[in-house]
Amino acid sequence: ARNLFSNIDLMRPTLGMQDNINGVILESGQSANVIPEKAVCNFSLRSETAEELGELVNLVVRAAECSAKLTGCSCKFELRKVYAERYPNKPLSEQFMANMAVLNFPMKYPDPKKQYGSSDIGNVSIKMPIIHDYLSIADDGVNAHSVEFADAAISARADEACIIGAKGLAMTAIDLLTRADLREEIQDFFKQQVPQGYAEKVETLQAKLSHMNGRTYRPYE
Repeated sequence: ARNLFSNIDLMRPTLGMQDNINGVILESGQSANVIPEKAVCNFSLRSETAEELGELVNLVVRAAECSAKLTGCSCKFELRKVYAERYPNKPLSEQFMANMAVLNFPMKYPDPKKQYGSSDIGNVSIKMPIIHDYLSIADDGVNAHSVEFADAAISARADEACIIGAKGLAMTAIDLLTRADLREEIQDFFKQQVPQGYAEKVETLQAKLSHMNGRTYRPYE
């Protein structure tokens, strides 16, 4: 397991700016002077696109196979579902933003250079127009993965944001139902934003990576 993490660290200079590999050792030895029978590692990978994520998965798999070959061990892989990058629909988001302004809840555009968390909404966004807007429930500078943010999530401010956000979504739904021009603008943007045939490419990638599930690499056979 330690060799695997070392191999990944050695390859970090070759990764893209949006590539992210987080890993943890879930199971390992219990004694300092005993080599454990097995080690279990869990990794979370992120990249700018689903296609680049597939390349990142292959990189980690090769790192594991090289570690196994070096130590004479076998390694088994289990892969979860691939989440595609998100394609928020700008006209739809701007309509929601306008409705939130009416409700005295101002919003702002996200920083395009900032990293955002992964979500299965990305897999939806490559098939139909979506929004994935963020409503502030904490002061600027509060990290989303922190005790302070957890406290903010159960605050009255967060409850109010949820209620106002639900109202804004309802207003936007009414706009969609009553405005043909808005629906046309949303569809036109979607067709220009999402590469043609990209949803099928992501499904093909998922099927290809799924073949690795349960596969065991034994370098000594």
